[in-house]
Amino acid sequence: MKRLFLFLIFIVAPLAGGGYWAWEQGLLDDYLGNKTSTSTTYRTAPIDRGDLSKMIAVTGAINPVSTVTVIPQVSGEVAEVFVDFNQRVEPKQPIAQLRQDEFRLRIQQARYQTKASASDVAARRAAVSSAHSDLRNAEASLAGANHTRANAKRRWSVAETTYKRATQLLKAGVLAQAEVDKAKAALDDADAEVKAAEVKHRVASTTVEAKSARIDQLNEEVSASLSREQLSKAQLAEQEYNLAHTEITAPIQGVILNRMIYKGDVVSGGQKASEMFLIAENLSSMQLEMDIDESDIGRITTGQRVRFTVDAYPGRSFQGEITQKRLNPEVVQSVVTYKVIAKVDNSDQTLLPGMTASAEIITDSRSAVLRVSASALKFKPKQEKSKPTAEDSPNSTPAETSGSQPPSRGGGGEGGGGRGGAFGQMIQGINLDSSQRSQLRAAMRGINPEIQELRKSVLEGESLERAISKLRNRTIMSILTPEQVALFQKQRSEKEVERQATLWTLDPAGGPKSHTVRVGLTTSKWAELISGPLGEGDVVIIGIARGSAK
Repeated sequence: MKRLFLFLIFIVAPLAGGGYWAWEQGLLDDYLGNKTSTSTTYRTAPIDRGDLSKMIAVTGAINPVSTVTVIPQVSGEVAEVFVDFNQRVEPKQPIAQLRQDEFRLRIQQARYQTKASASDVAARRAAVSSAHSDLRNAEASLAGANHTRANAKRRWSVAETTYKRATQLLKAGVLAQAEVDKAKAALDDADAEVKAAEVKHRVASTTVEAKSARIDQLNEEVSASLSREQLSKAQLAEQEYNLAHTEITAPIQGVILNRMIYKGDVVSGGQKASEMFLIAENLSSMQLEMDIDESDIGRITTGQRVRFTVDAYPGRSFQGEITQKRLNPEVVQSVVTYKVIAKVDNSDQTLLPGMTASAEIITDSRSAVLRVSASALKFKPKQEKSKPTAEDSPNSTPAETSGSQPPSRGGGGEGGGGRGGAFGQMIQGINLDSSQRSQLRAAMRGINPEIQELRKSVLEGESLERAISKLRNRTIMSILTPEQVALFQKQRSEKEVERQATLWTLDPAGGPKSHTVRVGLTTSKWAELISGPLGEGDVVIIGIARGSAK
């Protein structure tokens, strides 16, 4: 058995390889009696009229336009949950309830404290009123003392005058000594009366001052008591507020997207860790959130149309419109992107939050224009390969030339002028030095495996070419100076403008014939034909048929 196996390996395998070589060389056809054609058969396509759209292919996520996270304002234990996932709610509708026992007890305590504070305020105000009455009495006594002192001073003044006059009359021998002594006694009595009146006045004045100080003290006590009363009222209001917020209500009209609590859970007021519900305001209008590479963000403007698909509904295309281009960059592993938002109508509720969308943003479009297959722009007859082209420029690299890579799935690269050709044309005017050219060759060879993986992926057409273009653009910009980067980006932005191209038709002898035309907007499949000798219905060469003579 082992010998038979070895026989098959050494005999059958070479025969199979030889058969494949014979097929490749056309010998198999001769063996079968078929004459191999030595002429070249070309694939052709007509110039027609239709629509063109230039697109940026991205992925994004479907999300509600507005969501609200419900967080409790007070801490407590969840007593009841009234709603569940997907349930519609109205504003102020109860959706959960916390236990209220402790909150009611706190309210009762606050009410008692408020009543006690109010009683204290009343008592102290009564004391102030009584102190004012005492002050009025003291002030009346002081007024009486003032009157008595004034009378005493007047009598003392009269007595003093009488005594002085009696003394003078005594010296003159007119008045007897007894009269002088009598006048002196009257003066002494008046002096004693004045001193007594002064003492009463000082006592009355001191009493008034004491009563006034007492009133000031009582007023301060009233103020302190009023503060305690206000604090008690505030505490009562706080406890009533807390009790009211043990009932959790829906802040908006919407749908419960997520429920994070169950009966018996303990939540903390105002803490993000205690999120209770996630409510979407309106699922009839959704938004598509996309991260756009910095190399593409300049082509994005509000109002542009977006079409996208989701895996849940294969074959169905959805539409949207860009409403916002956010300025805040997001940097992940040195890759800079910007968030772009598109408004999406979801009246039938088919799109669900969190769905991944494969989107195409239409950055430019033409309607009912002459268009030619993008493959026709890439075609060059065999004899033309010896002529210098953009791919043969000094600044091109092996990885950039169209001959160094297999044909693209879905058509030409960015700009429609061939995968390597358009890219080579972009870097021609950057003036790379020898070191940069070496780096670029190495870098392009380095990304070839990534490009091949992209070609094996599910991406096709415009999406595939855009992905490859982004990879190449990032690679070349990593080795450019800031001035070269600016020039490179300028050339990229100018790629879509009107330019000259060569198309080929079949002459009467069946050979290729060149025509110089001007083309404009170019996609992976089509190019806008602006002017030239060719028109609608003319047939152009797009390639060589497989199996024809080379």
